[in-house]
Amino acid sequence: MIKILTDSTANLPKSIVEQYDIEVLPTYVHFGDETYMDGVELTAEQFYKKLVEYSELPTTSQIPVADFEAAYRRVHEKYPDASIISLHVSSALSGIIESARSAAAKLPDVNIRIFDTLSIGVGCGLMINRAARMAHDSKSMEDILKRLEAMRDGTQVYTALDTLDYLAKSGRIGRAARLMGTVLDIKPILTLKNGAIDAFDRQRSRPRALATLRDLAVKACKGRTGAHVGIMHAACQDDARKMADELRAELNPEVLIIGDIGPSVGVYVGPGAIGVAWYASPQ
Repeated sequence: MIKILTDSTANLPKSIVEQYDIEVLPTYVHFGDETYMDGVELTAEQFYKKLVEYSELPTTSQIPVADFEAAYRRVHEKYPDASIISLHVSSALSGIIESARSAAAKLPDVNIRIFDTLSIGVGCGLMINRAARMAHDSKSMEDILKRLEAMRDGTQVYTALDTLDYLAKSGRIGRAARLMGTVLDIKPILTLKNGAIDAFDRQRSRPRALATLRDLAVKACKGRTGAHVGIMHAACQDDARKMADELRAELNPEVLIIGDIGPSVGVYVGPGAIGVAWYASPQ
């Protein structure tokens, strides 16, 4: 038996977590002296309401080693014969995976495999969902990891922001800074390169930015069978559903996931952000 463990930055829909009994460790969000566990003590809806009302930018902190150790022990006690695949947000964006590795090293008698997705949000979610499905179908550790490596190499993630304010305030804007311009309503589009945030494009309106995301996914996946598509949004559910309807009609994907952008990511992208991720097997 193989059990899947991940962190809350993936923002998996609750239905998938429950269907495959996935262990999700929450990150921590800090509004001044108040600390909340992402997805446990603070929902995405509650978070964005506080975000726009709060005068200072909240902060996040990674999952402590002790939390990982406790989670691994919890899974092992419930399923003594199970191996664990622990999939996490890109190591280029967070130290979460180092906490996971440190905790795993404390439990040499438990077979724990740590997997760096080099992705974030729904990009991670697509990989986690695939791993959980394969584990449910009793696939081997080697088969699951091989598929995950292929998905990691082929998964693309693009996110259109409604504003760069939150990313700039966080100090994590990096190379995306070149998207900053003088146009008042500029809508930057970011991507991931080698697991790190990078600039891709900028559009002068939100409709054009969303159309760019849709066109990128269609161009990459059109005509391919078994496409996996994910959409994530920051308090803009209607836009996400519209995007999902359009991509479903164009691509007929094998998998289509819609998820919130939770607090641990929303701190940096701000309300109104929408992202699209996909993986399609090479032809």
